[in-house]
Amino acid sequence: MKSQQKLRLNTKLRFTLFGVLFGAFFPILGVFLNIFTNNLGLSWATITSSFLEEPLLWVIATAPIFLGIFGYFIGDREHKLEEHMHRLDEDIQLGTEKLMHANQDLERQKIFSKPWLITAP
Repeated sequence: MKSQQKLRLNTKLRFTLFGVLFGAFFPILGVFLNIFTNNLGLSWATITSSFLEEPLLWVIATAPIFLGIFGYFIGDREHKLEEHMHRLDEDIQLGTEKLMHANQDLERQKIFSKPWLITAP
């Protein structure tokens, strides 16, 4: 059970981090586009002024937050699907074992019920 919780955390964490990192691409790209289209030099002052002068960058800067939240929910869903798939695999394995035992039992019954079919080498 502990490994499943660890896997759940890893799946959620992986998707959350991917969402945050992917979301961070947008404000970085927005700031650099604003700096280079306005022929400004690259410095902390121009980055700060870009945010102060462009309110749209404020909205774009929230992308890592929202994409991280969406990544968390996607990771949670992915984990639930993995758990369900694991349970189905176990059910298939159990069903296959039962069928193999039933087949072996039928083969034994067939041999014992018709002894005249057994040929000597």
